[in-house]
Amino acid sequence: MAEIKVDGRMKVKTLRAAFKENFGATLRVYNTSNHFVDDEALLCNVRQDDDVKVQEFTIDPKWTVDEFEKKFMDVYAIKVQVATADDSKLADNNLALEVVGK
Repeated sequence: MAEIKVDGRMKVKTLRAAFKENFGATLRVYNTSNHFVDDEALLCNVRQDDDVKVQEFTIDPKWTVDEFEKKFMDVYAIKVQVATADDSKLADNNLALEVVGK
């Protein structure tokens, strides 16, 4: 299972595809109105806080769902949620990313 490097120039669809491929789970990305973001949008254009400097970071497979969601908000000011592989419900926040899609 590989780590995923994320930066602000990445498209939402690229991030979602890498997340699905690496962790087997669905990544939901929301805008400020809590609506799903267009898959063609760049992460740097989705941010909810213009004062947040967009930076790169690497998603660690050992992070829990909760740690990942908080880290994404801290780094990008973007709300994300991890869902099951079939996207039918949200994943347990205490699960590690490396097992959430199994």
